[in-house]
Amino acid sequence: MNDMDFINDLKANGFTDRDIGRLRNIVESVPTKDQTFASIVLDLSKRFWGGVISLAIIAICFIVGLLHADEKSKVISYFIGAIFGVTVIYIVTPMKLAWKAYRYMAKNK
Repeated sequence: MNDMDFINDLKANGFTDRDIGRLRNIVESVPTKDQTFASIVLDLSKRFWGGVISLAIIAICFIVGLLHADEKSKVISYFIGAIFGVTVIYIVTPMKLAWKAYRYMAKNK
């Protein structure tokens, strides 16, 4: 399947033009040209569960921290840490795009 057929298949499965543009930027920015739309979608689908597990760990740590915090300053520090962790995970694993890739790969196995 060539790239145009794959792009049309992605659009038919919920990817928007903006999502396709983000994927295209990734493909064009890779210097080795071994990256294709299919390989990037596969990589994103693999990153999805890593992002979900990381977000769950951050949420659990935040909740446990809130339950054991004695002072307002400790609550604020847990909140800042949780926001920082979620931001890092969102940058490393674009969850919306990863979810679409995971759904696409699960449907097309």
